Amino acid sequence: MFLLPLVGDLVVAQELVVVGDNSYPPYSFVNDQGEAVGICVDLWSAFSAKTGITVEYIATEWSKALEMISTGKADVVDTIFYDKERAQWLAFTKPYAEIEVRVFFKENLQGITGLETLSGFVVGAKRGDRSAEIAKSLNPNISLRYFDSYEQLVKAASEDTVRVFVMDMPPAQYYLAKFELYDSFKSASRALSKQFLYRAVRKDNESLVDIINSGFDKIDTSEVSRIYEKWMGMPVFKVNWKYIFYIAAVFVGILLVVMLWNTLLRRKIRQAVQNAKKQQEELLGAYDQLRAANFELESAYLERDKLLGRLKTVISLADELLESRESTQEQFLSHILEKALYEIPTANYGSISVTEGGVWKFVCTAGHNIEKLNKLNLKSHMMVLVPEVSVVEDWNKINQVSMNQNTYEQFSSAVKPVKSSLVAPLRTDKGQIGNLALDIAKESKEIFSSNDIEVMRAFASLTSVFLKLHEYERTKKDISEQIIFAMVRMMELYDNYTKGHSMRVAKIALEIGRLMNLSEHTIKNLYWTGLVHDIGKLLIPKRILNKKDALSDEEYETVKKHTVWGYEVLNSSPILREIAVYVLHHHERWDGTGYPDHLEKDQIELVSRIISVADSFEAMVSDRAYRKAFSVEYAFSEIESCSGSQFDPAVVRVFVYNKHRILERGSERELR
Repeated sequence: MFLLPLVGDLVVAQELVVVGDNSYPPYSFVNDQGEAVGICVDLWSAFSAKTGITVEYIATEWSKALEMISTGKADVVDTIFYDKERAQWLAFTKPYAEIEVRVFFKENLQGITGLETLSGFVVGAKRGDRSAEIAKSLNPNISLRYFDSYEQLVKAASEDTVRVFVMDMPPAQYYLAKFELYDSFKSASRALSKQFLYRAVRKDNESLVDIINSGFDKIDTSEVSRIYEKWMGMPVFKVNWKYIFYIAAVFVGILLVVMLWNTLLRRKIRQAVQNAKKQQEELLGAYDQLRAANFELESAYLERDKLLGRLKTVISLADELLESRESTQEQFLSHILEKALYEIPTANYGSISVTEGGVWKFVCTAGHNIEKLNKLNLKSHMMVLVPEVSVVEDWNKINQVSMNQNTYEQFSSAVKPVKSSLVAPLRTDKGQIGNLALDIAKESKEIFSSNDIEVMRAFASLTSVFLKLHEYERTKKDISEQIIFAMVRMMELYDNYTKGHSMRVAKIALEIGRLMNLSEHTIKNLYWTGLVHDIGKLLIPKRILNKKDALSDEEYETVKKHTVWGYEVLNSSPILREIAVYVLHHHERWDGTGYPDHLEKDQIELVSRIISVADSFEAMVSDRAYRKAFSVEYAFSEIESCSGSQFDPAVVRVFVYNKHRILERGSERELR
């Protein structure tokens, strides 16, 4: 890369080497002549024309593209998704496109609504593709078959090598259209995930980010639209006549209203013309006013369409909010900040910050250095709170009032220089607890519009609702924990031999879940199920529980009922209902000879299969009324020998292979 002389403190690039994926149509790919083509190539050409910076665009295999940017052979990598690992060595520009990951399947397959319905299917995916990681994290039970490129994957699907595959929406549309397969495939109604495309540079070359952002900001919206229409203008899927009918009905309704309005307007015009014969000057004045009003109306329509697009984004965020129980605060708020910057492109930077326990904490930022900001240990009273959505000039300087000089200097070095900020208050039942802020760069000539303020209000409302929900979830979690621990204490008082047993089973099950890379929600269910798995034993007479001799057939049948009794107790509570079925089936066996429902293999819930291993192991290494504890080595050997008969082989493999970690982290006992 060649460099021009310094301009102020900024080194301006004379030539940029940009690297992108060679198999990500229509954004970046290689045509039959071996040339790099696509939306990204055309956008960089427009960038070069606007800035005078020469751009060499190289389309290559994605692994090689990442190698080129990491070794300095390229200045910029395009068509890249953001993640925390990459953010450690890359600096990202503003996002420029939102990409959906979807499940695609043969048109004749029924009942597929998402990954949760694909257990047992072989699902195709591109090797090394992020969509494969997402699919496996959402459903660990699916079997993935990998292909070297998107084109090979779609060809394999057309030949029935695989009947289901996961892929980013744009390349899927492109190849299904190219091979004339869009009548043969459908996509699931819900996206697996939504991510943004970025451009990125190495951290040691971070000054390029502002050059790239400002260069692309110079490209007219109409020119960007023409580029997208050039590459994405073809139809992909067959026409949905139901929706066409709905649209036609709406159009007819609008047409009738327009005709009625037009009839009324004609009457007024005739009356106006009659009056105009007497007062020609007034007619000319009215005509000028009409032209002005028409111009304002057209402008209003354009603003309305723009606002409609923004409102659709807010609605989609609201849908995600309803399904956000699995999201951490940082994940969801980062997503909101991304969306806000995407829908209010006037802004260059942004942040969401809250006060917790007397500390002012930045949850997520764009452009500003979040690590430096949170290392300052800022106090709650230092945060400047705004009563309503406001445009504030030089927002960062206002913070000088609440900070000492040293803290303010460090604060200033961690944030980008800004001209003005659009700031919205974030409120919960506790009152105002933070701010959502979008910032315009110091050198920018942009200003926030009234529509930007309205959209910001919507984003702030959604953020506040999310924060309220998280407060509620924390409160509900505390109540759930108190209920469960009270039940465990009551059970231990009733049966001396189970004291500590439930907690150890919960810890072992928790560790197995982590080793199997299960979701946080599933891991929590493992822990709570482990604590209460034997709660039904409260209904078994103590003479049977503590009997030192062998149980009679009748007594054993009574003991077996504890799973059903436990299920009935837990199922009666809305808070504990979710884990009731796991307690019901924790004595089922892999070969179908367990109780109470004689389920087998994958018919048994995964949580129950894990609890079965943890419970059996802990029972063997514990003293009982009728015997002394077995050694740990013997217990591991027994678990392994019962793999495929009593226990799930996959769970046993994880358990036995990691026995030292299980004993260290999942149990209070030491090797005997």
